Amino acid sequence: GLRELTDLYSRANACIACHMNIDSELVKVGHHPEMFFELDGQMNSQPPHYKDEGSWVGPRAWVTGQAVALREMSWRLATKNESELIPRWKALIWLLRKTGSTNDKISDTADYTQVQTAADRMAREVANTPWSKEKSFRLLKEYTALSTEFRDAKASAPELQRRAELSVLAIDRLWVALKKEGALTSDRFDASLKVLAELSRAQTAFDRVRFAAALEQLEVAIELLPK
Repeated sequence: GLRELTDLYSRANACIACHMNIDSELVKVGHHPEMFFELDGQMNSQPPHYKDEGSWVGPRAWVTGQAVALREMSWRLATKNESELIPRWKALIWLLRKTGSTNDKISDTADYTQVQTAADRMAREVANTPWSKEKSFRLLKEYTALSTEFRDAKASAPELQRRAELSVLAIDRLWVALKKEGALTSDRFDASLKVLAELSRAQTAFDRVRFAAALEQLEVAIELLPK
């Protein structure tokens, strides 16, 4: 049947059913790659046959999708013993708490059911919250100023790498929106982001010091952008 997809919350719910939820046993035995859900980027790689109305849809779609992803992860952890998912779950909470959305009840010390409910509430609210260049720029600055949270963090190595993966995706989607909607350009920022992305995908042990240093380069690049 047809689905209502013009609302970002409804769209995230329709897409995540197939684009994130997969039997963990398939992943463990190597029969399927790990599933990540990032609504804005996936909408752009597989564009719909209609055009979303309004501007700054991308950042709203990104946050909505990440909140729905947290809801689904919380549901899985509440129903199954999937300890390997916990670093991703904690990292996503860490990321979403920095968006400035209504997320004060989302905490990695809460039980999974509480986080599931809070994440769903956040997704509903963000899906219909107006966005702007100023908000996107502020959030981009927030994420590029996190070097000390990688260099000095007490989190485990697996969680830090998950934070790195999610941070790169967040910075990328905000930067794409600012280039498209805000008409910003910076070869230096593009090059620094590419280095950061490569470090976040390292197949060997995650190097928090190198990642923090690369993040500092992005922070310098963003300060050189026109406000």
